[in-house]
Amino acid sequence: MDVSFWPGEQIVDEEMDEMERSRDKPDFVSYPGIRSESERQLNGIVSFLPDATFAIDKEGRVIAWNRAMESMTGVKADDILGFGDYEYSLPFYGFRQPILIDLVLQPDPNLEAGYEAMERDGMSLTGEVFISSFGTNGTYIWAKASPLYDSNGSVTGAIESLRDIRSCTHITELAS
Repeated sequence: MDVSFWPGEQIVDEEMDEMERSRDKPDFVSYPGIRSESERQLNGIVSFLPDATFAIDKEGRVIAWNRAMESMTGVKADDILGFGDYEYSLPFYGFRQPILIDLVLQPDPNLEAGYEAMERDGMSLTGEVFISSFGTNGTYIWAKASPLYDSNGSVTGAIESLRDIRSCTHITELAS
């Protein structure tokens, strides 16, 4: 049996490997489906953005879900990373359906019609939507979604940032 030394202790190689793996774990949530270093970097960056932000791969599986998203939806990253089939729409609508992030990958004029102030800037989409089933009396959400690309310029997924603009909408109504 091979034995290595680690600050004053004898540790079997397998134990040392496990310790090194745990020491090197990033401070963001990862799941086995995150295949590349770029996906890990994306997840690390997204974790600390102030706006609720998540990303999906081309197959629609969640590859990033930040802390602001956890706070907005009540869904922990551990509970959604790796899931597809529109799992990310459940906290908002209570059922699975395509949302703005999906329109980046697969345009759908009927779905786009459900968003107010929809704007397309190249491949990015921005829109507002009132979701009656989200929050106490419904919530106005502003969202922006854009494709993600690999180093060859191929689309690998999409990213979406969201803001609860209920208070902004209320202030605008009061001013009118």
